[in-house]
Order: sequence, then C-alpha cells, then structure tokens
Amino acid sequence: MNRIKSLIDNVVYLDIETTGLSDSLDDENMRKWERIIEIGAVKYKDGEYSEFHTLVNPRKKLSLDILDLCSGISHDALDKSPTIKDIFPCLVDFIEDMPLICHNAAFEKKFLSTYGKALGYELKNEFLDSMELAALVNPGLKEYNLEALIKEYIKPDLKEQHRGLEDAKDTIKVVNKILEDLWIESSMVLPHEFSNLDDWNWIKYIEPHAVPLYERPLRKEKHVPIIPVDYDKYEQLFMDEQLWRRTGRSYSIRKQQIDVSEKVKDCLVNGNVTLVEAPTGIGKSLAYLLPSVIYSYKTGAKIVISTNTKGLQTQLVEKDIPNLLDILSLRNNINYVSMKGKNNYLCMDRIKLMDLPISLEERMGYVYLYRSAFIKNCGDIEDINYWVRNHFEIDKIVDECSCDSEYCDIKSCEYKEQCFYAKEVEKLKEANIIIINHSLLLKWPYRTEVEIKNLIVDEAHNLKKEVYSAFECEVTSKDIMKNLRDIYAPDYKSGYLLYLGRKYKDIYDASVLNNHLKNIIISIQNISDSFECYIKERSNGKEKELIYDIKECINIEDKKFSNVRKSMEQFVASLTVFNIEINKSLERLQCNEGLKNDKRLKILAEKVKNMDTIKDVVESCIKQQMANYCYSYDVHKGFKWWSIKYTPLDVSNEFYSKVVDPLESGMFISATLTSRGNYDDFKSTLGIDKCLENKKKLVEVPAIDPVFNYKKNSTIYAPVLQSDPKALHEFVAEAAQFVLNIVDTIEGNILMLFTSKVRLNEFERCIRKDIEKKGIRLLTRKKDIDKLKKRDERYIFLGSRGFFEGVDIPGDAMNTIILDKVPNINGKEPLYETLIKRLEKDDDRYFTYYNMINYPIVAIDIKQIYGRLMRTEYDYGSFIILSKFERDNQNTKRLNSELYSVSTVRGDSRIIAGDIRRKYDMWKKNNMLKIFGEVKNQIRLAKNIEEAEGILQYEYEKRNLKYEVSRKQLIELNKFYKV
Repeated sequence: MNRIKSLIDNVVYLDIETTGLSDSLDDENMRKWERIIEIGAVKYKDGEYSEFHTLVNPRKKLSLDILDLCSGISHDALDKSPTIKDIFPCLVDFIEDMPLICHNAAFEKKFLSTYGKALGYELKNEFLDSMELAALVNPGLKEYNLEALIKEYIKPDLKEQHRGLEDAKDTIKVVNKILEDLWIESSMVLPHEFSNLDDWNWIKYIEPHAVPLYERPLRKEKHVPIIPVDYDKYEQLFMDEQLWRRTGRSYSIRKQQIDVSEKVKDCLVNGNVTLVEAPTGIGKSLAYLLPSVIYSYKTGAKIVISTNTKGLQTQLVEKDIPNLLDILSLRNNINYVSMKGKNNYLCMDRIKLMDLPISLEERMGYVYLYRSAFIKNCGDIEDINYWVRNHFEIDKIVDECSCDSEYCDIKSCEYKEQCFYAKEVEKLKEANIIIINHSLLLKWPYRTEVEIKNLIVDEAHNLKKEVYSAFECEVTSKDIMKNLRDIYAPDYKSGYLLYLGRKYKDIYDASVLNNHLKNIIISIQNISDSFECYIKERSNGKEKELIYDIKECINIEDKKFSNVRKSMEQFVASLTVFNIEINKSLERLQCNEGLKNDKRLKILAEKVKNMDTIKDVVESCIKQQMANYCYSYDVHKGFKWWSIKYTPLDVSNEFYSKVVDPLESGMFISATLTSRGNYDDFKSTLGIDKCLENKKKLVEVPAIDPVFNYKKNSTIYAPVLQSDPKALHEFVAEAAQFVLNIVDTIEGNILMLFTSKVRLNEFERCIRKDIEKKGIRLLTRKKDIDKLKKRDERYIFLGSRGFFEGVDIPGDAMNTIILDKVPNINGKEPLYETLIKRLEKDDDRYFTYYNMINYPIVAIDIKQIYGRLMRTEYDYGSFIILSKFERDNQNTKRLNSELYSVSTVRGDSRIIAGDIRRKYDMWKKNNMLKIFGEVKNQIRLAKNIEEAEGILQYEYEKRNLKYEVSRKQLIELNKFYKV
C-alpha cells in the first residue's frame, strides 16, 4: 500500500466517478439519475492510514465519453462489481462521521447524499472542498480543476487519471502543497483576511504548523541568441529560411504572406487606409506583425492592433510577438502590452473601502479578490476563473472593487504605486505595440495617454457587428437592481447613500426614500409581469419552458403591447421621483467639507448619474422620437430578466469620425472581408468610403490567390433532404439518419455546426445512442474541441455559431465539416428587421432588401466556416451543407463563387457516400505523390526499404497526416521516381 502523508489528521479524502453530471439527481424519476461507477477514499484517523476502493455496477451502459475519461474502466469489470445498494453500507462504515475532503465537493456531496437518502442513510459528514481552498490560497491561477493543480504543484506533465482512489491520493498531495504555500507565505501565522471567514468549514484545518519546504516544479525557458538582422528588408526577411528556423520551428516561404506584408509596410510608410482579404493559411498574423515591429523600431511610432477574439489576443501576446522579437533580435528593444478597459482592473482602494458582504459565498469572493490584489499581485478581472466567478458569486461584488469610477484620482491614491490600472497605463505609454479588442477600440478611453494614429484591425469582418453594439444604449432589469443596491438598499444593508446617511445626519428622509424605492421595485416587477403576459398571449399556448429568449422590435402602436408600455411609463415616473430625492441627498453630502475627498461620495455621484441615464433610455424607447434607430426588447426565456435598447441604423459617420479620421495609417484585414468580390458593404457600413472625400488615400487590395488548392482538394455536398429546418423534429431526424448513413465512409473526425442551439440540442438527443453504437464519440464542450486532432478514436463535435471561426485543426484528422443550413440572418431580429424596413419603405420588394442585408453577412459566415476545413496545403475534405443550398437559387451560385467555385455534388446519402469514398482515395494518393516528390532525395539515401518507410512516415506525421502508404506503393514510387 502506497501511503501518502497528510498534513491534516482525522479526515477522509474521497473521490467518485460517475456516468454524468449531478443535475439529473433533481429528477423525481430515479431511473433517470446518473450513476456512481467508482468510489475511492483514503482515511487518516489518529495517525492511522487506510484505503477504500470499489467499482460500482451502474446497471446501464456507459457512454464512450465516460469510458475514455476513466481510463481502465470497462463494462466487463463494472458488470462484475457490487451495486451501490450493496456497497453503500461499507462506505458509510469506512467514512464514519469524519470530514470528507473532495475536489469540487458539491458534486460528491450531491451524489452521496442523494443516493444515501434513497437507500435509507442520512450522511451528516462535513464536506470540505479542495477547489475552494486552492482558489483562496492561490487566486493567481487560471484553472482550479484537479489536473491543473497537479501540473502546478506536483509535476507539469502529469494528468488527472479520473479514477477514484488515484484522484483521492492526488487530492492529498495537492492539499498538502496548498497548505505549505499558505503557511510559508505568512511566516506560520494565518493571514488576517481569513478572519473574515470564521464560519468557513476549512478554517479550523488551516491553522499553521511546521512543514518541510518543497520545490515547485520548474518550467524551462528557451533563450534565442541575438544575431544581426537587416531591418531595411522588411517583408523580404520572409525569404531568409535560416533566420526563421533558428528557433527550432519548421518554416516554409509563402509568396502570399510576403505580398500581404508588403501591403502592410506600404500602409504604414505611406499613410494609407488599406483593406485586404488575406486568405487562410498565409500566416496573416506574422504578415502584419513583422512590418509593424520593424516600422515601430525604426520610427518610434506606436502601432495599435485590434482583434475580435480573446484567443487571437492571447496568441499574439503569448506566442507570435515574443517569438518574432526573438527571431528579429528585438526582445530588448520593443515593448508590447495587451490593454483592456479601466473596469477590467481591480482597485485596491475600493477593495479596502468595501463593506464586508453578509453571505459566506460573497465573503469568500471578497477574500479571493483581496488576496488577488494584495498578495498575488493579480489585478485583471477578466482572468478570474469561471468556476470561481460562480462559486464565490464574484459578479455580485466585483463592480465595487473595480477601477470603474471616472472620479478615480491616481495621483492622490494611497495605492498609486501598486495600482494595476496605473501600471498598465504606464506600460501603454511605453509600448511600441498595443494589443486591444474591437470593443475597446470603439470606445478608446485612453485618448489622453495615447492617440491611435497607426491601426491594424485583424478579424475586421467582425467590426460590423461590434460597431452596432458599441453605439447602442441598453438597460437591463439586472442593471437597474444592481444600481439601486449600490445606492440605497436597506433590506440588503448595502448602498453608498445608506452608509453615508448613517455617518452624517439629516441627509435623507428614510421613510420617503423607502416608499419611492418600493414603488420602483414594484414597477420593475410590473414590467416583467406585463412582458410575460404579452409573450404568452402570442406564443399559442406554449409551456413556459418551451418559450425561448424573445428579441423583438418595440411596437408602440401594438395594442397588445400597451400594458408593457404603461408599466414602463409607471417605472419612469417612479424613477423620476426617486432620482429627485437621491439628487437632493447627494447635494447635501457634497456641501459637507469633510466629504470633499471621500471616495464613497464620488462613487455615489457616479451611481446616481447612472440612474438618470437609465431613465433616459427607457423614456427614449417609449417615445421613439429619434429617427433612424431600432428600438427593441429582449426577454429571458424564463422571464428572469428583460432589457430594452435603441441602436443606430447608420453607424458610418460615427465610426469614421471616431476611428478612421484621426488615423495616419490604417489596415483592415481578415480572411473574409469581401462579398460579391468587393469591399463595398464593409466600406459603406463603416464609413470607410468617406476617405476619398476627406483626402485620405484608400487602398483596396485585389483578391489574393489562395494558398490552398480548394477546387482540387475539397468538395461541397448538398444532400437532398425533404424536411425544412423550421420543422425541428422532422428535420433533425432526417439529418441524423443522413449522418448515420455516411459516417462510416468518412475516415476522420467531423466538425458539425448549427445555426440554432435548439436544433443542436435536439440533434444530440436524437443521434447520440446510434452514433455511439458505431464507436464514435459525440462532443459538445468547448474544451473538447482539440480532440478532433486525435486519431485513437473517432469524434463528432457539435458546435453553434461560436465555432464558425477560430477552430484550427491542421492535417487530415478532421476532414469533414457539416453545416445544418446556410446561415441566413433571421429577418425578425430587431436590427435586421428595422434595416430592411428602412430600405423597403413603400414598395413590396421585401426579399430584395432582405438579401441586401443578408448576403454580405452570410457570405462572410460561410467563408469562415469553410476556412475551418483546410489549414495546410496537405489538407483535404468535404463541406456538407444539409439545407438551403438549392441548385437554382441565385444566392447559392454566388456563395459557390465565394467558395472558389468548388464542385458541388447533390444527391442522397448513397450517392454522396460513394463520391466521398472516391475523393478520399484520390486526395490521399495526391498527397502521397506530393510528399514523396518532396523527400525523394532523402529516400534515395536510405539503406533499405525499412529506412525509406521510416523517412516517409516521419514526413507524414510532420504534416499531421495519417500514414497509410503500403510497402507495395512505396516500391512502385521508387520505380516511378527512379530512386
């Protein structure tokens, strides 16, 4: 028995493995419950060590996902194991009434308590969560799952085994290291912030005592030697293969990359505004980074790079820029920073000012934020782990701890030397390269520190959607309640006015203010109730749970909407009176000399201003007096919240004046920027076509030849399905049968994308059982997307619109994309509906105007999806569009042209499966000939056929391809090439 020492005595470390998540345990029908399949536990009692381990017969077949996850568990072994009814008494005897330490203890607690109750046992054991402990002791980590902590504290290359006893033992090791960290940090004294958690169940177990020091696993950093580089060459440096390979990475010259890089250099040097569609596979990021870095180094100019996704920002900051600086020997000469909005940073001063929350969860959140800022020096709110945000209810308190106050005065702040925001602003001032996202670009709050003069916008196709969001005004019921709580909420014992009113007399009349507050809350609920009645009245008797999120235009002429409108008017009236009262209170406080520099008063003033803005937005949506705006509402499917907003229909002038006009140079780049072969829609929407009339040089780069041979190496398939996607169950059943019919023909993994989450969920429900019978795993979680790179098993990943871009699976492990339908816009979406109506005016050509709005959007979406299929010149595959890709449709012909006029095969599953089989054979043969031709000189030097096979197999693996060349084929190739 491998005995592990625990720093805590008289506890049990426990882990269970199950067939699924704990949500199923809420179902009244026990047959629908997920099952426990393994229990592992280690007990320390008065210094004695003992173990408990058993498999548990679930009396049901496990999904392939669970069998993959829990390595070594088989159906055969489970069938021979005792049931939970047989084993539970033994478990109860083992754990006694001792505290149970589990990783993500809520999971184990729910399973054991629920099954225990069903079997007649009431577990009274205390559950301690090691995830909680890890998060509060070390809030600087990005992940707190067991595998992440194993890598952090034990060994970087170890993985979680997802086996009961092994995971329980790993939890012991992790908890030991966490406690050692905590005790050493504070010189054997429990840090004072933990005194706020005297009712936390860990508190009695973490009192320090002497421990041996341990060494944290080391991660080696690779250093690249500095060499002379001729920076005057700019993009011609891409021709120097030796320069790019000196860091140990593979490299190949790409003409298109050099062409795009030259356009970026010309843009910077000549002060152009340039539009370029850079095809997938050219190495777009480096194409603009290289000239940007060199230009900044030579001239001192600041270059701002804006992206849409966090993934690309991370790639640029953590990989592309540092690697490029190493290659160019500029690591010590170029500074770069990833900049975020002010409210993304924690404020130490506000954390100290904050009233301690009442609930334990929020107090744990407070301690987490306090230790993040003051102990671990981590101030980026965006980096807070998702589990932490939910478990510690961070979102309820984080606004009170962020640098969101416009009254923040860094110069007079007690923490000005440590302020995260101030430090980032200093980095911004010193930076040569500044990475931001599109949302920050459109607001750019740092104009006094840095003016954006040289701008590169990557993923520029997303700007159209972002610009509408950035310039709209929205109010949600959650925002209103949050602002009220921040100002004055006696029931919650919170609010800056409540605090200051207790400190200083005669600031407000509590009875009057309480009455006004009560009226506001009633009116907010009335709006919710009236929305519910309005929607149910129009939903043809659907059950509440079958009503999905509703987004519609506000039609003030609709008589059925009159109750909603009246409740909104009542809200505005109540809020107006309330705002008058709190403004009077604010004026009294501002007259007090003793409060002149009080931070709470400054924050209160900002919150009061927010309430005035809320009133104005609601009032504007009721009156609708501004022309060329879309007025709309959004109601949660469970009627938990509602929002109303107004959005400008024409954003061109504002975007041009705020973003384009101040530029000395601007580059807008994307793999999908054109529709119908031109940039017209992009230019007109964002006002970039105004450049010429404002004497700015506008360069529209003609189409760049694709790197990949799409026509030769891919095929579009349009199966003939009878059902329309609107008929949910019929269409999904037919689509599922089609996939089952062809899936055995497809050799690699499949990325299947849906334009509707409802359709995705129904498809998963419909196909899971049958697809798993074929030994194929169905994936839906974002973190599993990389499994599409694997070859050990077969996978189908089901994704929604969020996966239309950003998925990068090179090689032939994933060689098929299936799309449920052409992703046309929903003409009833409020913004699109209003844009179409503005064009439509008095004539009846609805579909003409619908298509004017729809086509540029759908063209870019379809190109983005198609771009997931081929990531290298050796990739090949099939793009299957299940619906709305009809032969004679004009848009279909245009879209096919956007997709490089790749051949389209139509027919039933038999015809399509046969064609896929033939194409696979052809594509694999083409790759074999191509690769052999590239390495024939190496094979010529091989001593025998075995060595030749080894060389060729290595080249296949290097290109992320499956090696399937037989010895007979290799001999024939040798003869053909006379090797």
